[in-house]
Amino acid sequence: MNRLEYYRKMYGKRNSFFCLLDMQIEAVETGYAKITMPVAADKHVNMVNMLHGGAIMSLADTVMGLACLSSGKRVVSLAITTNFISGAGLNEKVISTAEVIHAGNKTMVVDCMLKNVHNKLIAKVQGTFYIIDDYREVEDFE
Repeated sequence: MNRLEYYRKMYGKRNSFFCLLDMQIEAVETGYAKITMPVAADKHVNMVNMLHGGAIMSLADTVMGLACLSSGKRVVSLAITTNFISGAGLNEKVISTAEVIHAGNKTMVVDCMLKNVHNKLIAKVQGTFYIIDDYREVEDFE
């Protein structure tokens, strides 16, 4: 199984929130991840049928956490700063990318961009993560 298949299978089995929000892992490299998410009426929108800020933050936190995991570190969020730039409407698809910009002994810092399919910026996010321990990819994660 290749690395992308590995993370898709692992997140599909071990991350119920990821599944609940219909996220899809599109790419994973060391220190980099890309996840997409639809904007569905029954899960992702606020009262005016626009992508909810909490859904934006959830997607950003997830893709940044995966970028850290792909670097061999299990982390928890310490701080996330989000700049909401524009909205996304019903039935759009959000594309999130994350890149580790600092990998220290105790913390990691990750930059994240969320865009629509037309490359319009929805949010710019930066997260600081506390390193719990090292992570090695294993086949048995059930």
